[in-house]
Amino acid sequence: MNTVKRMLITSALLTASITPSVSAGVETSFTYNGLYKSIKTASAAQYSQLSLNFYLLKKASNQVCPIESSFLSDGENKLDLLVKANGQMLLPLDKNLKKDHAAITITTPEKDMCNLRMKIEVASFELENTTVSSVTSWQSQMQALFADLAGWPGRYFMPDVIGLNFNFAASGQHEVYLMDQGQRTLLKRTQSQLIFISTTELERLNQDANLVFSTPLLSVTPQLEH
Repeated sequence: MNTVKRMLITSALLTASITPSVSAGVETSFTYNGLYKSIKTASAAQYSQLSLNFYLLKKASNQVCPIESSFLSDGENKLDLLVKANGQMLLPLDKNLKKDHAAITITTPEKDMCNLRMKIEVASFELENTTVSSVTSWQSQMQALFADLAGWPGRYFMPDVIGLNFNFAASGQHEVYLMDQGQRTLLKRTQSQLIFISTTELERLNQDANLVFSTPLLSVTPQLEH
C-alpha cells in the first residue's frame, strides 16, 4: 500500500458511527470512501507545492484529541494508522480500499470527543523556498485546490484566498524581511505565532525577491475571505 502526502477532508464528507469498544474507550468509525476523491484531487501534479492534511482535534478547540488506537479495515484486512503527536493522521491513497468500503476507526476515552478537520497547507519541503514568486504560487494553488474540492457549482460560492498565514512554533518576536537586490527591508514584526501577508501586499513585491524569516516557519496556511 503506497503512502501519499498527508491530507485532510471536512467531517461533512464522512459517515460516522459510534459503537462501544471492548476496552474502556469508545470506537468511532469514518468511511474511507468519503475521503478518497479529495485525497486523489490533492495528489494531482498541479498542487505539488501543497499538502491536504487530516487532523484529529477536540471538538470546539484546536487541541489534539486523545487517541488510544487507530486502524483502517475493509472487513477482512486491518492496517494500523499513524496519528502523529500533533493529531495529524496519515492515510494511504488506495483505490481497492475505496471499492471495498473500508472504514477508519479510532478509539477515544469518551464518546464524541474528536472532529476530523481539513487543513490545506504548504508542503513542508517548500517552506525554505520563500521567493516572492514561490509564495505567490502557493496562494494560487490554494485557491485552485479549494475550487476543485468544492466542485460545481460549489466553486462559485467558494470564498477567495485573500492572503497567507505564516505560522511559528511559539509566541515571541518574529520578523519577516524582504531581500531584494541585496537590500534587506523589514516588512512585518509580531509578538504572536503568525504573520499575515495579504494578496495585495504580495502583488506589490518584486517577484524575484526573497522573504526572509527571523525564526523557522512551522506552517503556511491560507486566509479565506469572511
